[in-house]
Amino acid sequence: MGIRFLMALDDRYAFIEANPLGYQLRKDNFRYARVEGFRYFRVVYDVVGTNITVYHVRHTSRRPSKRFGP
Repeated sequence: MGIRFLMALDDRYAFIEANPLGYQLRKDNFRYARVEGFRYFRVVYDVVGTNITVYHVRHTSRRPSKRFGP
């Protein structure tokens, strides 16, 4: 399961790198990308110019973050 998660996360990172604006802009200028096959996990990132910064990979049913939401 762990290897499968890391592979899905790598795929999502590759998609974000190829299409940084591919996800809708959300709260506080962050974008959320779901990890394929792990519906409760998402990658929280932002894009400034050509830089992509990943802030969080989080489980959405855990305690909500004040900065990144549920």
